[in-house]
Amino acid sequence: MMRARIGLFATLLVAAACGGVPETSSSETPDQALAAKRTLRVALYPFIPADVDGKEGFTRLRAMLEARFEEQHPNVDLVLAEMDPNAAEFYDRAKLAAWLRDAQDVVEIDTALLGDIAGELAEWNDPNRGDWHPAAREAVTYRGRSYGVPHWQCSHFVYTRDADAVTAKTVTELAQRLEALPAPALGAPIGGTWNLPSLYLDAYEDGHPGASLAGVVSRPGFPNARLVDGLASLVRTCAVGDTNPCLDATYDNPNVAMDDFAARKTGAYIGFSESLHRIRVQRKDTAPIFVTSAPLGAGSYPLLFTDALVRGKRCKGACARDAQAFADFLTSPSTMELVMMGDDLEFGVPRYLLPATKSAYTSPRVANDSTYRVLEHLTRRAEPYPNHAIYDVVQDGTRAEQLLAQLKEAVAAK
Repeated sequence: MMRARIGLFATLLVAAACGGVPETSSSETPDQALAAKRTLRVALYPFIPADVDGKEGFTRLRAMLEARFEEQHPNVDLVLAEMDPNAAEFYDRAKLAAWLRDAQDVVEIDTALLGDIAGELAEWNDPNRGDWHPAAREAVTYRGRSYGVPHWQCSHFVYTRDADAVTAKTVTELAQRLEALPAPALGAPIGGTWNLPSLYLDAYEDGHPGASLAGVVSRPGFPNARLVDGLASLVRTCAVGDTNPCLDATYDNPNVAMDDFAARKTGAYIGFSESLHRIRVQRKDTAPIFVTSAPLGAGSYPLLFTDALVRGKRCKGACARDAQAFADFLTSPSTMELVMMGDDLEFGVPRYLLPATKSAYTSPRVANDSTYRVLEHLTRRAEPYPNHAIYDVVQDGTRAEQLLAQLKEAVAAK
């Protein structure tokens, strides 16, 4: 998930908050100058588009962020951890807790885990809360306390070259429009202990806008047959003869589903906004691609995941001030534009990440990008994915297996 926003901090404010830039003599060596700096260690959430399917794809981005931040804050040595897009540790509570206690000062987490690791976190009352998407403010708040600075958001979208399909307002209407396309109409990653329950929660939200989603997957009566039948109507449009790539292992790697849609092997794709980056890089045609929020239930009320910066409890005093300066830098419109528009990427294709700040949409190139304007409109009224009472249920896998079994039964029933 999921999915940097960078803010510029005035030199005067840095001098006031951090005691000014250390003076150095002309005879001071580079090593001595470095020793005079404070080190800020940060691990950014790595699951964002890169040019290659490996951690080396982020080398240029890390260098750009470090250089720009240190130019504005010469008394801080920013050390960004390697960004590995296969880093499962970002969903390992014990590993995250260990990082926050020792290895990192700031970690960017999926806030679905926030309530589970809140005991390891320092409160973080960022002064820029008014710029955050309302769902992002709720995502970083746990038991009335704020623990982070929102960065990226994610939601489920439908991508298709068929203009009629994106007019669907319910899952029934979407399935009907996809059924009219040549088979296979849909290619999408459906299974998985995180993905399938999140799709189910999105479907629930579509029928219960504004309702609390914490505990929905663990309540008696799960899974709801009506919601499963709706998802099944979509999954049937994935079928190719007697096989269904959306239910077998074909699309366990979502890149395969994106590439099939890019190659016009399927008529539609359901996934996060940043999926469009790979689709545009891989496609060979110039036909317009239409996008809408995925109606997975009785309506279309988007659900947003949020990634946020959090601090360990030992990051206080100067460390906390440096962390705030980095958060301000990372979430400013100028840096958000750099990352969103893919300035570090070889192909120059926007990442189509959803920013957690409203101001990110005002930067010139983002504001002039028609797709970003559509994404901002589609997610304006979105609700947050729960930040507690979900991790254990999902990680256990039992509920996801139960949901998948019932979904397969529903698909086969018709």
